[in-house]
Amino acid sequence: MKDSPSWGGHIYVVAASLDGFTGMIPWRERGTPRGPGWGCDSGMTTEWVDPATHQIKDVPSCIPDPSLRLPNGGAYKPTPVAYEPTIMDRLDAAGLSWKIYGGKRGQRGYEWSICPTFAECLYTRQDAHLVTDKRFFTDAKAGALPSFSVITPGGPYAGDSCHNFASNTACDNFVGQVASALMTGPEWHATALFITWDDCGCFYDQVPPGRNPDGTQQGPRLPLMIVSPYAKPGYTDDTRATFEDVLAFVEQTFKLAPLGVNDAQAYPFSKSFNYSQSPLKPVHMVHRALPKGEHIDWAQLRQDDT
Repeated sequence: MKDSPSWGGHIYVVAASLDGFTGMIPWRERGTPRGPGWGCDSGMTTEWVDPATHQIKDVPSCIPDPSLRLPNGGAYKPTPVAYEPTIMDRLDAAGLSWKIYGGKRGQRGYEWSICPTFAECLYTRQDAHLVTDKRFFTDAKAGALPSFSVITPGGPYAGDSCHNFASNTACDNFVGQVASALMTGPEWHATALFITWDDCGCFYDQVPPGRNPDGTQQGPRLPLMIVSPYAKPGYTDDTRATFEDVLAFVEQTFKLAPLGVNDAQAYPFSKSFNYSQSPLKPVHMVHRALPKGEHIDWAQLRQDDT
């Protein structure tokens, strides 16, 4: 279940919290520095809820890190936002590898990448873990995938993201390419792929949204699919879940401490897997040519990520 647009969803998927942000897509105020994307180096602004007054304030779209000794903790101007740890910190502390596959600076799709929103990731050695989404296919084929990955369409695949005004056929092909790269690669036997979306289509949902353990509101439901040799075949898990539940799966798999109350109380998809079953074989993915007249409206796509 999801209660914010893509920018907030990308925070949640690695931090199990919005850190007080509403998740609203950042915007550029007049006179602010112009940078790439929509994170700490973007010069952009977004909404944040003051925990003391519960009032919404406009602040830099950045989770600062005062320990970096950068001005404003890495934000383009002073900000009241607190530092928030991420799953990347937990993995680093445990000596486990990770990558975020998405657009790099100067490439279409950088604004959708997760790392730039966190000053700690953007302005430290963690930035080296942000690579292009195209690199995923090379790593999967070579058996060089890290312990944990987040894949977002960016770079040459920025239009393959299932948005309105973008091609659903292209989106299906991209998801199929990702799944096929895993299933035909040498690490298939030890892989779990979670496929989901970072915001809702916002059609009517008859199920009332709940609340997270920290009291924040959940939103409309989203599809989530699991691809793994140990996923129960043909099984539908009807347990309510959010992005923090995926983090709980990662944390329990690698014996990592939770980031906060949300992932500490999350459901780790225990009903969805059967590690005693015979490993499932890869499934052939179909790649379809784009239908005649299929198009991507880039101008609309950049504006419609809400």
